[in-house]
Amino acid sequence: MIPPLEPGSPPPLAPALWLRYLRTQWRRVVGPNLSQVDSMLYVGGEFSLAAWPALHALGVRAVLSLQGEREDAFCDPLPLRTLRLEVRDFHPPSLEQLDQAVAFLRESRAQGMPTLVHCHAGVGRAPLTAAAFLVAEGASYAEALGRIYHARPIIRLNGRQRRRLAEWEARARATPPTGTPSPAAGRSGSASAG
Repeated sequence: MIPPLEPGSPPPLAPALWLRYLRTQWRRVVGPNLSQVDSMLYVGGEFSLAAWPALHALGVRAVLSLQGEREDAFCDPLPLRTLRLEVRDFHPPSLEQLDQAVAFLRESRAQGMPTLVHCHAGVGRAPLTAAAFLVAEGASYAEALGRIYHARPIIRLNGRQRRRLAEWEARARATPPTGTPSPAAGRSGSASAG
């Protein structure tokens, strides 16, 4: 089931999805604030330094942050790869940032590193970016958002974010992503969009 296109109107939820929705909301408060889309992809919200070991214990080895408002902090064991794409809250990543994100996620997956894609709350920027990756892997816009929504029923992309995903899907269908994260082999990186 995909959330409706009308902003602010939640879709009807089946009983099992309601339970998943409530669990996800609970985790946002008491942590860890993430949802597993598949064995290699997690979507979530920001986390504290103290929460990182729990995320690592769940298997997360790479982190893609879309927060323009805050930089991640890590303690041992450190993630093997990180990339920070600075995107303002409630805004979509640029097409170039989506290219970078998809390249980062593909490389992490190829290296066997489960990756957390996160923003502040894990309801807009991160789900959009994870959906862009799924589209790059062959899913349609609807299938990609449906998979993310099934794993994390609290997602709520706004109109700008939905339009950006549709724009990126059309562009991705025409040409493969060309962007690569600058620190492909390094620990971290950063790129901004306004």
